[in-house]
Amino acid sequence: MRETAVRMLREEQDRDLSDFGLHFDVYFLESSLYEDGQVESTAAALRESGKVYDLDGAVWLRTTEYGDQKDRVMIKSDGSPTYFLPDVAYHMGKWGRGFHQAINVQGADHHGTVARVQAGVQALGLPEGYPEYVLHQMVRVERDGKEVKLSKRAGSNITFGELMTKVGVDVTRYFFQMRKPDGHLVFDLDLALDQSDKNPVYK
Repeated sequence: MRETAVRMLREEQDRDLSDFGLHFDVYFLESSLYEDGQVESTAAALRESGKVYDLDGAVWLRTTEYGDQKDRVMIKSDGSPTYFLPDVAYHMGKWGRGFHQAINVQGADHHGTVARVQAGVQALGLPEGYPEYVLHQMVRVERDGKEVKLSKRAGSNITFGELMTKVGVDVTRYFFQMRKPDGHLVFDLDLALDQSDKNPVYK
């Protein structure tokens, strides 16, 4: 069931991205990093680096040595890794594949990840500032002057694919480019559908 759901979601994502004009040559499922043993080997390498310590049953990474505000839990007391450890494993693999410049485009709600991942890869010998990050603010969709809340129960959610179908690919791309990544974007559906010069697309 899980594999079927993941496959269907990936197909939908690929279809939407293709319609938008984007194509990814390679993508990773996080689960593959566990299946291939990359997360486990990364944890072992960090242990060997001397940059981790045990406290209260958990394994901590000395991220403060690389500019973080406090050290971070790498492996919880129940033995499960925190979310940044597979990120470190992924980027070590990316570096090993020859990608010595990497730019991660993520939502601004992932800002806490930056220092942890960069500290992790530095502890394993990669240069400071790898990978680079571009953090995007969230997009708010409005209709009739009100925010469209993402509520399945109310039936008011709108997917990226539905957005492109409703207003068109070119208009969608234009609206997303109207703000810098660190600027808040209000995607006004009524304005996007307007055929007059009120719509910035036609100015």
